[in-house]
Amino acid sequence: MLQQETIDFWNNQNQQLQNLQGEDLITIYARFDASFILYARLTNEVPAILRAKGFVINNGDFANDRFRAAVFPIMFLGADAIVNSLNNKGLLENFSSFAKLIDLEMFHMKFNRDDVHDRNADLALSRDLTSANNETRVSALLNLIYQARNNR
Repeated sequence: MLQQETIDFWNNQNQQLQNLQGEDLITIYARFDASFILYARLTNEVPAILRAKGFVINNGDFANDRFRAAVFPIMFLGADAIVNSLNNKGLLENFSSFAKLIDLEMFHMKFNRDDVHDRNADLALSRDLTSANNETRVSALLNLIYQARNNR
């Protein structure tokens, strides 16, 4: 169960997010930042909740930022529930939109340790975003969000 402090924080931050209106680039970045603050707060609390529920999480994964952002949310909520929520909000088509932007090389998401774009990794991400398997699709979306945050 989420701590009451986190629930209150979520509600307050979400209200601030709702007040960010407009489609100019500054507002879009402000919404991304506000959304990511919410996401980061949850990724800090979810691993302990999963352990308390009996999930086995090794210490390396428990402290791993990518696992917190892209693996644990699926363990906590379930891929099907995430897809259903996105579908209910009319956002499911964004999976294919992101994939198309990657395919057209309008987004370069994956880079190697030398900061060189990894086209094959991007194509794998694009393929996963359009997978029929919900867990694969949601994992790809969460990895895309994680990558976008780290590349900005």
